[in-house]
Amino acid sequence: MKQKLSLIGILCLGLFLRIYFYVGPGYTDDLDYIYTAYHSLTSHGISLSFLNSTDLNAQRIMSIIPLAVCFKLFGFKESSASIYDLFCSLGCIFLTYLIAQKSLGEKTALLAALLYAVFPLDLFYSTQTGGDIPVAFFLLLGVYLLMTENFFSAGAAWGFSVATKENGLLFPLVLLAYLLTHKETWGALKRIIPGFLLIAGTELFIFYIYTGNPFHYLQIYENTQTMMQGTTSLSYLPKYLLSSFDPNFLSQQGLMGIFPFFVLLYFLIAYRKGKLTQNRALLFFFLWILLTAGYLEFGVMTITFRPILKWIRYWTILICPLTILTANGIQYIKKPVSTVLAILFILNSLWIVQGNIYWIRQELRYDKEPYKVLKTLPRKKIYMNEEFLGRLQLYSKGKWKILPFYPNLPLSNLANSYVLILPSILKTDRAENLPHYLYHVPKKWKFLGTLTPPGENLRPMNQVFKLYYVPPNKTTPSISAKKEASHL
Repeated sequence: MKQKLSLIGILCLGLFLRIYFYVGPGYTDDLDYIYTAYHSLTSHGISLSFLNSTDLNAQRIMSIIPLAVCFKLFGFKESSASIYDLFCSLGCIFLTYLIAQKSLGEKTALLAALLYAVFPLDLFYSTQTGGDIPVAFFLLLGVYLLMTENFFSAGAAWGFSVATKENGLLFPLVLLAYLLTHKETWGALKRIIPGFLLIAGTELFIFYIYTGNPFHYLQIYENTQTMMQGTTSLSYLPKYLLSSFDPNFLSQQGLMGIFPFFVLLYFLIAYRKGKLTQNRALLFFFLWILLTAGYLEFGVMTITFRPILKWIRYWTILICPLTILTANGIQYIKKPVSTVLAILFILNSLWIVQGNIYWIRQELRYDKEPYKVLKTLPRKKIYMNEEFLGRLQLYSKGKWKILPFYPNLPLSNLANSYVLILPSILKTDRAENLPHYLYHVPKKWKFLGTLTPPGENLRPMNQVFKLYYVPPNKTTPSISAKKEASHL
C-alpha cells in the first residue's frame, strides 16, 4: 500500500510540474500536426484523407488521429493540443516504474519514476505536440509487455510506435538488446513479429484504401529527403551534453541533464566489478542506451534515411533506461550521500528545464502576437504561410477564416483581407510555394505594422510577421487604413 501511495504521489508531482512548465504547441512539426488534425475533422467524425499526400504527416497516423480525437472531444483550442502528449508523458513515468520494478526491484522503481517525473527532456516536450513523447510511450509499453511475456502485444505496441513517428523504427535496437541479454527469448520472435505485422499491415491496408498504393509511405520518405536537414558534426552531442553544466539560470541548457555522465560512470564501475555479467537486467539497460545512442550519433551519418536525424528530441526513448540506471546506481551509495545525490539530480533537472521553458515562452510570444493584434481588428479573411497557419487557427479556436498562400493565388482573391508575411521565408526553399507579388508588395496594400511583442526583442526583424490590409477591388475601401492602424 505504501508503494502504491508513493507512486500516486510521484504521478501527481509529474502532473503538477507539467502544468507548471506548460509550453503548448511548439514549432514546425507541432503546427503541421495541428493543421492536419484540424482539417481531418468532419461533422461525422475524423477523415483520413490527409493520407493521400506526400507530406511526412501522412506517415504519422498515430500522431494525427489522437490529436484529432482530442480536438473532437475537448474542442479546438490550445490546451486540447497538449492532452495526448501529456497523457503519454505520465504514462512513461508509470511504465518506467513497472519496467524497473520487474527487473531491479521496488526501491529502484520508485526512484526511477521520480527521476523520470523531473527529467528535463520529457518535461520540456510533455505539453508540446511533436510526437516524440508518444513514440517513447509505445516503445516502453512494448518493453514492459516483452518482460511480462505478452509477446504478441509487445510487437503490436511497437507497431503503434512506428505509426506515430519514424523514430519508432528504432525499436529493433531495444529488442536486440533484450534478446542478447535474455537468450531464452529468441523463440518469442515468432509471436512478436506477427503482432508488429498486424499493426503495420493495417497501416498498409489503410494506405491502399486512400492512395491505391500500400507502400505509399516509401514515396513520402523519398519526397522528404531533401526537406529534412540536420547536423552530422561529431561535436554536436558532446557540446549539447556539456551545456547541462552552464551555471546561467536562464540559458538554453542541455535537456539531458547530468544523467548521461552518471550512467557512464556507473557503467565503468559496474563493468570493473563484474556486475554486468551477474545482472543481465543492468546489461540490458546499458545495451539499450549503447545501441540506440550509437545509431542516433553515428548511424544517421552513414545512411540516407533522413527522417531520423541527430536531433536531441529523439532521445526521449532513452529517458527510461537513463533514469532506471541512475536510480539503481544511487542505491549502491550509502546514506546520507545517496539522498543528497538524488536531491542534486532533481534540482539540476528543474534548474535546466526552467531556463529552457523561459526561452521557448519568450519565442512563442512572437507567434502569439498576430493573434493578439488581429483579434482587435474587424474580422476579415487572413492569408499567411501554410506552415504557420495551424497556430493562428488554434489560437482563434477555428473561428477565423485563415487561408494559405499558394504559387498561383490570384491577387484579386486577397481583396478586403489581411495578409501576414514573414520576410525570412521569402529567402528559403519554401518560397516556391508563395505567389510572386509577395516579393514586391503592391503599393495599394496598407502596411499595419510589424508584429513585435512588447519587451525585449529576441528575433531579427526579418523573422517577425508584417501585417498588411488589402483594400477591396472597389475604389472605396470598406474600412480605412487609419482605423485599422489605430488598433495596433
